[in-house]
Amino acid sequence: MKKAVAAAGNPVRKVLVWALLLTALAPAFYADSTLTPAQNIKTLYLRACLFVVSILFVYLLAASKDFRTEMRDRLAAVWKHPITKVMAVLFAILLVSTIFSYNHFIAILGEPEREEGFLGLAFFYSFFLYAILLFKKKEWHTFFWLTLSTQIVVFSVSLYQLSQGLHRTNSVLGNPIYFAVYGLSLMVMSAIMWLWGRKENSDLAKTMGMLGIIIGVAELFLGNTRSVLLGVVIAIPVALIYAAVRAEALFPQVKKSTVRKTAAGLFGGLALFAGLFFATLHADFWTHIPGLDRISQSTVGDATTQSRLASWSIAVHSINPASVGITRSLFGWGWDNYFFAWQSFYQSRLYEFDSATFDHPHNKLLDMLVMNGILGLIAYLALWFFFVRAVVHYGKREPGIALLLVFWSIAYFVQNLFAFDTAVSWIISFALFGFIMHETLYVSEK
Repeated sequence: MKKAVAAAGNPVRKVLVWALLLTALAPAFYADSTLTPAQNIKTLYLRACLFVVSILFVYLLAASKDFRTEMRDRLAAVWKHPITKVMAVLFAILLVSTIFSYNHFIAILGEPEREEGFLGLAFFYSFFLYAILLFKKKEWHTFFWLTLSTQIVVFSVSLYQLSQGLHRTNSVLGNPIYFAVYGLSLMVMSAIMWLWGRKENSDLAKTMGMLGIIIGVAELFLGNTRSVLLGVVIAIPVALIYAAVRAEALFPQVKKSTVRKTAAGLFGGLALFAGLFFATLHADFWTHIPGLDRISQSTVGDATTQSRLASWSIAVHSINPASVGITRSLFGWGWDNYFFAWQSFYQSRLYEFDSATFDHPHNKLLDMLVMNGILGLIAYLALWFFFVRAVVHYGKREPGIALLLVFWSIAYFVQNLFAFDTAVSWIISFALFGFIMHETLYVSEK
């Protein structure tokens, strides 16, 4: 029996790892026959992959002593990382908020359109945990390869939509916002692959990386989403400051003063352009430039802005301990229960700008505050703090990749102040969190 198990261990593990790697293909799935064509099939596919991973993982734990020993050692190492501890605290708060939720059914299973809830987030969390336990450097490279290959399919659909006269494309992601966020993340992942290709002298990786960067930038403009573009605009000067500080590590063959002068020049040029843009904000010229056209037409008084402000006000009122009690204030209404908070503290002025119902406040921080309470928001902010800290630490070894991840973290965090996560953004962000953990924990691992 033991010999049979030992013989089966290696191929079973390969299937296990590939089931996890294939989650990278999720963004390309779309099914008209489902309630939410761009969402439901992706969630179903991800859960199917992770269900297979869980079954095989438990089997190997039971059948292979070597596997148990390896997982025990890796778990001990992973637990030392602050990101793991904060993630565990955040998930524990999610569990408590589910117990005290307004609607337990939705808090556990989620809304049909989003399919999140405690169960859905447990799948995403399991992806993160399995990835940091099972992926080695080779698997992380493969995951990036599969993700960028999928991007080509997603981008092709958006080009078809463009040819059909759709000015803001969403491809198979269901919303231009989701598509633009996807483009932002894939642009950064492509740049990381390009750096890998340069380091390993791989023309294929460099070519694929450069192609992915171009596609990612195109997706930003095809999605034409103000929040994502704002995130990029804010992230660029932060990245320039980081590049100036880490000049010697980033550009060892160039004088530090030259790098800093270049960064200062680019920073100044960006500031000058921003000043010119806002000084002539409503000029007709800007309406003909994709990406800037919608920003130039934005005002504090427009319907979208006012509806967001009203929704944010509702969110803040719904967590006030004087109105809802200390338990609700600390642990929130439960995941996917924002709709009930929105109903309870609805402000009639919102109807003047948007008659639709809101299941999210379109602000990730308020999302966490309402659904997971003050403690959930603190844990969420701590997660980003330790991620950025890990990236900066990683920059001592890989300054180029660290620069890209600094840019991504700022841009992604800022755009999420006007949006919320979806199945695709959950997987990609968890993957990048897991990737930086692997890179800082297993320095010499191949």
